[in-house]
Amino acid sequence: MEENKNLNTAPETTEEKIKNPKKEKKPKKEKLLKNESLFKKGSYSLALTAIVLAVIIIVNVLVSVLNDRFTLEFDMTKEKQNSISPTNIEYIKAVEKDVDVVVCALESNFVSYMGATAQNSYSVDYNATAREYFDQTLNLINKYNHYNDKINVRFVDTQSSEFASITSEYGADNIEYGTIIVATEKEEGKKRIKKLNFSDIYTIEQDDSYSYYGVEVNTITGNKIETALTSAISYVLSNATAKAAILTGHSDYNITEDFVEMLEDNNYVVATFSDAVIKSIPDEYDLIVIPTPSKDFTEDEINAIAKYLDNDGNLQKGMMVFADASAPYLTNFYSFLSEWGIEIDEGMLYETDETYHAPDDPTTLFAINTGEVDDLSEYELFIGGLNIPMQVAKSTENNRSVKPIISTLDSVVEAPKTATSGWDGADDAVKSTYHFAIESSQSAYAEDNELIYSRVVAFSSPYFLESEYNDSSYVSNKEITLAVANKISAINDTGISFVSKSITVESYYDSINQSSVNTVRVLFMIILPLAVLALGIVIFIKRRNA
Repeated sequence: MEENKNLNTAPETTEEKIKNPKKEKKPKKEKLLKNESLFKKGSYSLALTAIVLAVIIIVNVLVSVLNDRFTLEFDMTKEKQNSISPTNIEYIKAVEKDVDVVVCALESNFVSYMGATAQNSYSVDYNATAREYFDQTLNLINKYNHYNDKINVRFVDTQSSEFASITSEYGADNIEYGTIIVATEKEEGKKRIKKLNFSDIYTIEQDDSYSYYGVEVNTITGNKIETALTSAISYVLSNATAKAAILTGHSDYNITEDFVEMLEDNNYVVATFSDAVIKSIPDEYDLIVIPTPSKDFTEDEINAIAKYLDNDGNLQKGMMVFADASAPYLTNFYSFLSEWGIEIDEGMLYETDETYHAPDDPTTLFAINTGEVDDLSEYELFIGGLNIPMQVAKSTENNRSVKPIISTLDSVVEAPKTATSGWDGADDAVKSTYHFAIESSQSAYAEDNELIYSRVVAFSSPYFLESEYNDSSYVSNKEITLAVANKISAINDTGISFVSKSITVESYYDSINQSSVNTVRVLFMIILPLAVLALGIVIFIKRRNA
């Protein structure tokens, strides 16, 4: 029986195995290894996907949290019109005392309501450009708190009960829709306040195209919000105040509006005296300014100026003079400047090298810093027209120290006041270097043995007060005049000077709507999708071949 059983269960031959392949089973170990490999690959893919998703979620949460604390934006405008300048950012971050910035407007309707204010109160054409300026203002105001939470920015509805408390606290005078109130507590229960209105923030110019119809229409040509707001913060925080007197009585026209505004932005108290005769100058003023004099001074007036600068031997006074080559030669006044080492000739400067003057205008010259006055050497390029020929005198009275601050190239000649482009005397004239600005200092020792000074600084051109070039970021005409005023008055305790350079919205509009949009479109609609598609194909092929 046992033998028959063995015969019936005899192993299959190789031929039978080939004919019946289903009967053959693969080893269990090989199958387990393959399943394990597939499981590992699947687990790896799942884990990788989970990690990527987790990273994306964490990054989004992190960006959201950081954006509440910091400004996480990329300004793609050509001139960085949506960004606060690095100098202002540095100052804002250094503020250590609480400052309230109250915007008398709702944030949600700021732009439209500012348009109504512009039309009704300032006859400004409320067009697309104006709306961009208001958008720009809103954007920049909101950045201040991001850089420093000591600066408390809040918008208040002018129709709310909260606004009533605002007017009660800060006064209802000089407040309109969009007014920005900047305040900080100087003493217990007392605050120092500065209010910024529409005209403080925007540069407004009349549109002459409507004058034919007898209608006054203005346009906004620049935004000064950054300078205005930061300087207002500095003003309420500062303990320093200097006094300046603008003496306009000897000038045929007054072009000091921008200069006065700049001084006031930097904590000066400014008074304008239009008296035709100067009898005396109060010693309460740290600085006197004589803009573009066109009428000579009498001997008594010269003595009054000299007495002011001497200050009974205590010095510490200053004078800034802005000459004008189109004015008559002022014999008495220029003789007085010569005593201070500033020599002035009759005529006008003319640049013979076209590389160094304005297009088709050899009488509007470029000049550079001499580097001889250390605390004024950081400013580089200057432009001046109607420049009077000015040199350092060979000798001075009272051992005064005289240094040129700004000089022309050595390709400049003296020309008649009537010279224009193509003046035929340029080739025969003697070329030389002249000065756009000269500083003269008189020193003495105070009772505590400290060295004290009175200073006179003369500028050769009215362009340092008013010029179409002054708002350019490449020209330092404004910066140097403020730096000189601060040096004479010893006022600048903030480490920052506030010089208004109007922000325009040309590049803001064009770049955002054209160049930047095209860049973003190409990046997110073409490059990134193609990159993801390519990555997917590579992964698919690798997995298929695995």
